[in-house]
Amino acid sequence: MERRRSSWGSRTLVLIFASMLFVGLLAVPLSATSGDFDVSVDTTLTEDLSGRIRIIDDDVTLDCAGFRVVGPGSGDGITIDNRTNVTVRNCHVSGFDEGIDVFASTGVRLENNTVTGNSVNGIGVSSSTGGQVVGNTATANCTKVDFTCAGISVHSGTSGTVIDGNTVTDNVNTTPKGQAFGILVGGYGSGPTNATLSNNLVARNSHDGIHLGDADGNTIIGNTAIGNLRGGIDLHNGASNNVITDNVAISNTWSGFAVLGNVGVGSCDNNTLSGNWADSNDHGLELYEAVKAPKSYSPAGTSTPAMGAASVRFSKRWEYSNVSTLLFRNPTPKPGLISLLSRFQLRSENRDTST
Repeated sequence: MERRRSSWGSRTLVLIFASMLFVGLLAVPLSATSGDFDVSVDTTLTEDLSGRIRIIDDDVTLDCAGFRVVGPGSGDGITIDNRTNVTVRNCHVSGFDEGIDVFASTGVRLENNTVTGNSVNGIGVSSSTGGQVVGNTATANCTKVDFTCAGISVHSGTSGTVIDGNTVTDNVNTTPKGQAFGILVGGYGSGPTNATLSNNLVARNSHDGIHLGDADGNTIIGNTAIGNLRGGIDLHNGASNNVITDNVAISNTWSGFAVLGNVGVGSCDNNTLSGNWADSNDHGLELYEAVKAPKSYSPAGTSTPAMGAASVRFSKRWEYSNVSTLLFRNPTPKPGLISLLSRFQLRSENRDTST
């Protein structure tokens, strides 16, 4: 998604400041009814705000204390641009393009916020390092016509982001080219690196629950993906050197887990998947790689009897390089494939509808 910068026009603020003599020591209570507001010291909201908030200094905490930040249907709700050590907590942000936007910043912590009803991303982080997105709720975002967006989105040039304990549900885009992910970690040319996604619940989103695209060296551990309308947890074009472990994927419309490379865009190399559980998905585990000429395959010949062909889908373009670059570097697919499947728990309820 192209980076948008907010346009800050004239202010129509009604502000009441208290304890002004102690701004160096105490948070400043902010009571506001409407307008755009710049935050340069620790600040606590004391009522709902109709307008946008921009953090304009380092080492600042904004605590909304559960109050709402409501937008006009456009712009960014809370903006953190080129800042260090900022915390935003307990905010309920709705009615913007992007609920909370972090750009070119270091050490930002977003915790216990609710972002809902924003037309693009609920939370967006780009070109930033060492951020933490913890314990937030992102629901019913990403409705803009033909946009690709998510409840929580981590864009290009971002490193070391921790995304932990969030609830990301019902982000749905019904427009013809729209794609609404639960958590999207992706970029082209300089994708996110070294992120940790842990203990998140992603459910009922209209695309993948968790999607990594062109993202390198990330860890996805202990997440639960339920009832998403595409995949549960997917690695896509150019996602390499990632670790996917101890996750659960249940009742997702397509794959529970998928590693999907693509010619001309990027193969998915050296990813490790272990200890995951896939149940009642269309197919539990899908491997798709086309970095060489397509090879024929036989589901019966590439599945273990204990697992059964119905538990795993192999696209017709699947071939040797997928297994050898995925985990085992084995010159033939069958031994590596069996080793891979032995580390998965794939229930028979995963249905193979491929032909």
